[in-house]
Amino acid sequence: MVNKNRKNKSTNTADAIITRCLILLLASTLFLIFGPTRSMLDQHHDAMVLPQLPGPASSYAEVTELEHEDAFRATIQQCLPPNPKCKQFILPNNNNNKRRVAVIAPPGDLVAKERLQAIAQSHDNLELIFRTHVPPYGYGKTHGLTQVIRFIPQPLLLQVTDALQSLLQHGETHAIITLSDLKAGLRQILRFHCRLSHLAAHTALLSVAEKEDEEEISSVLQSFLFPDEKPPEPNNNNNNNTYIGNDDDPDALYQVHAADGTQTLTHVQSLSRVNVLNVLDQVLLDELQHTRNLTIWPCPSFWSAGDAPDPTKISPLVQRLAQALSPDCEDPYAKCWVERDKCEAVGDARCVKNKK
Repeated sequence: MVNKNRKNKSTNTADAIITRCLILLLASTLFLIFGPTRSMLDQHHDAMVLPQLPGPASSYAEVTELEHEDAFRATIQQCLPPNPKCKQFILPNNNNNKRRVAVIAPPGDLVAKERLQAIAQSHDNLELIFRTHVPPYGYGKTHGLTQVIRFIPQPLLLQVTDALQSLLQHGETHAIITLSDLKAGLRQILRFHCRLSHLAAHTALLSVAEKEDEEEISSVLQSFLFPDEKPPEPNNNNNNNTYIGNDDDPDALYQVHAADGTQTLTHVQSLSRVNVLNVLDQVLLDELQHTRNLTIWPCPSFWSAGDAPDPTKISPLVQRLAQALSPDCEDPYAKCWVERDKCEAVGDARCVKNKK
């Protein structure tokens, strides 16, 4: 009887041990299966959450004034008659003393041409010329112009985005414009204004802020072009404005191109994941410092507007803008005698004169 009880007790003990072993084995199996999976999920979740991609609000970048844009505006020069240093060159052998007046602006559609044409249309002795090329260095006999008009963009970036977008070729969209293109384009526009401010040292040149009141702009243009004439009476009928065509409303132009520029800036910011306006503001400050507030002579090359260490490496789009802004040495009325102008005309950024 005793042996039988011992046998039952041993059997029960063995069963308990086997049961415990099975439980431990099952627990180990479950841990091996689900433990790493949970850990991987946690790690994957952390990897997905921590880098937080910028959302629509953080990637939005609007065409607006840069923080230090006032420093750029302080560099703008003009030269207004009757100041004797403001020469007004008339071509020789010109029987009717016809004046050649150039409206010089970067590529794009920001300048309301119809407004200027309406002011000048009743004067046979005035030839109005629209161009993107800066005049070559030198006086009237060199550039062949009587007077020059330039419009100062507000904000500055609007002139940059408008110029780049206007040079897109068939099949290209704003999506090809990169942060490097925007930086180079801003440098080129600043150098464009550097060149025109140098011109204002000796040639009659009017600088007009694009965001001024429409009637005020018209009055300023009238006084510059025809100082001896009485300005026309203000026209309060918006539907019959003397200076604005139906498709040439400056406010409408601004709104359209500002929206396009904002689209470009937002696209670039979403890809680059940097604050584009801050980056471009630093480009502005660096350029002002490098050029001593756009007074250095000659102004830096349009063809070396890229990033260090090799600023001559610029995209095809930026090269097109450089070509559009460079002096036109083929102009029959102009003469390129300064070596820098000759180099700019052929895209030679380094401009190392060959010595023979």
